[in-house]
Amino acid sequence: MRIKEIVSKELEKNQMKQSVFKEEIDELPLGSLVKVKGKSSVYVYLKYREGTNVISKYVGKDGDVLVSKMEMDIRRRKALESKLKELKEEEETMLKMLKV
Repeated sequence: MRIKEIVSKELEKNQMKQSVFKEEIDELPLGSLVKVKGKSSVYVYLKYREGTNVISKYVGKDGDVLVSKMEMDIRRRKALESKLKELKEEEETMLKMLKV
């Protein structure tokens, strides 16, 4: 098998992984969680940008199941974004290799 064929197949796999990661990222929440201490509890808000505006949405009290799930989802999103960035860098390298 020629090297270009191998690189082409790897590039195809890379692009498929990228599309799967992008779809999963789109399903996960944007932004980050901010904890605000009230008189009796700690309240958690999801903050993210929409254009130039910062949107703040109440999630729940610290320790709630929904808050824990949201924390896990945001961690998952950040991990996927990191992997996606690596895949894009690999894609650039493979495209350069195919041009030579």
